[in-house]
Amino acid sequence: MENGDWLLNLPQTAWDDGLFVILFIFLVIGLLYWFSKQSDKWQGFLALQDDKWRDFSREQRKENNAVVSEMRFSVDSLDQSIKLLTVRLDGIQAFYPTAQKKPRAISQRERAEAEGSNQSIVT
Repeated sequence: MENGDWLLNLPQTAWDDGLFVILFIFLVIGLLYWFSKQSDKWQGFLALQDDKWRDFSREQRKENNAVVSEMRFSVDSLDQSIKLLTVRLDGIQAFYPTAQKKPRAISQRERAEAEGSNQSIVT
């Protein structure tokens, strides 16, 4: 047999099988190429969405910090107002020592009246 004779002596099924193997290899290589291309597109899309999300979060953080600063100022001014009112109330209570007794007497009288009306309802 010469160098090329063994190719001619292969049965037809071997040629058919070889053709299908070669087609399968090309199919696998083509699919791998297509998947890698789609993967690159998908990663680019995700990177773009990630950048947009980071920008949005950065803006929200700045806005939230500004609002919290304004709230802090409001709470501080409210705290100062309450302290000032407490000082004034302490001064008023020191000036009128009987002012504290009147609300207690009124509340005791109201309780007694309420208990009396409850007893009249029960009997």
